[in-house]
Parts: sequence; C-alpha cells; structure tokens
Amino acid sequence: MPQDAPGATPYGVGTRPEHRLAGKRAAERRAVDLRLELRGGGILLHGRAIDLSERGVGVRLGARAFEGFREVHDMLGVMRLLDRHLARGVEVRFPSPGDVRVNGQIVRVFTAPGGATEEVAIGIRFARALSPVEWAAVLGLPPPPPRAPMRDLVRGRAVEITAYDALRGAAQGPVATLRVVRAAEDGVEVVFAAGRVVSAAEARELLDRGPLDARMTSADGLAWRGPLRLVELREGTGGVPYMRLEAMGKLPAELLLRLAKA
Repeated sequence: MPQDAPGATPYGVGTRPEHRLAGKRAAERRAVDLRLELRGGGILLHGRAIDLSERGVGVRLGARAFEGFREVHDMLGVMRLLDRHLARGVEVRFPSPGDVRVNGQIVRVFTAPGGATEEVAIGIRFARALSPVEWAAVLGLPPPPPRAPMRDLVRGRAVEITAYDALRGAAQGPVATLRVVRAAEDGVEVVFAAGRVVSAAEARELLDRGPLDARMTSADGLAWRGPLRLVELREGTGGVPYMRLEAMGKLPAELLLRLAKA
C-alpha cells in the first residue's frame, strides 16, 4: 500500500482543506467535510471526507476510528490494520443525505508527524466515476436536469471519434477509436470501431479517465474537436458496450444538424 512521508496530506504540504495534492489529476477535487464509512475485510471504519472528486476521495481517520481494535497501539498497528482488511478493496459509503456507495482502492496513505495515531489520511480512487446524480446526492445539491434524448444518425453517415487522454496528450497515441451511433445536444453514444472486441469492464478502464480529447471525423468532411467524458455505460446485445460521452456543454447546433435526424 503506497505511503507518503510523515506529515504529508492529500493536499501536499500542510493540513488545511484549501491545499491541493501536487501532480496531475483526472478530475478537479473539491474541499469538503462529509461523514463517510469505509467497509472491507469484515471491518467498518468511520471517517470524514476531506476532499472529493467524481473519481476519488481523500479521507481523514481520527483516533476514534480505530477504537476497539486491539492490534492498534501505534501507527504501525494502523498500517497493519489497513493493509490486512482494506488493501484489496474498500466500499465507500456516504450515508447522508443520499446514501451513495461506490467501491474503490486505497492508493495513498498519509501519516501524522511523529507516527502518532491521532490522525491518518488516505486517498481512495473509485472503481468508477460518480454519476451526476450521485455527485449531487453526496453534496446535497439539487439533482441535475435529465439528459437530452438521443437521436439516430442521419442514414448512411459514418462518423468516428479518435479519443486521446486529455492529460497525456496525442503524443501518447489514442485511447480508443469509436463509432458514433446516436447523438444528442449534450453528447454522443458510441461503440468501439469495427474489429475491436471490448468487454464492458475494459471499456470503462479505457474511457473512464476524466475528460477525453475527442476528434470527430467522417468521410464527407465533418470535423469537430472538443472534450468528452464518459457518463454512462450499458451492455447491448451480445454484451457489446454502448458508451454515452458527454460534452462540456452543448454540441454546436450545426454539428448536430449534420449528425442526427431531426
């Protein structure tokens, strides 16, 4: 289990919520103070979420979180407990107000100076991104408006998207080549291009990485480039994954007219 130097926090140097972890992120984190529960390996720990994104959470566990565990007498005992019970995976539950649950993996552990057990912080990466509905529920926000309905493509139109990791750039090569099957004001529904057999799990691993640098083209000259992100994945006939990619706003009206039926 990765561990940073004593005194480090999920925000880099310092312990205040306004600090941020150095390095690139797939999603911006928001400073929060929310009650949560961690379950795994037969144990339950109560803590506080101290920062949150759609893809992960920073958690502070105070000394009270480890009361009742006989093996915890110092920071070494805390580390052993986390490694024994949570290293293989953890369920994160936000009990209020929306009772949202998501599985994740501990990716960092941060200890207090001097090895005291008063506080330990951990970074958890979610196995999937929180949906807009879950995000709103966790933060106590109004639910997001319903997504725009998808429309079939204009008959005979073949449109492909070459997707790149927005953080790594095009020099690393494309993440995936996708075929557009339907379109809406706020995004597109895609499948993997012909010849690529991909499971739903692999599709999520490839595309669920925050904003994608998407380059849309067709044989008749249609071209568009912009950020898209995975917001929904479903399995169709034969287990073929269909992915809804959402734009950071509305797609250009002219693009939509050329793409989809009215």
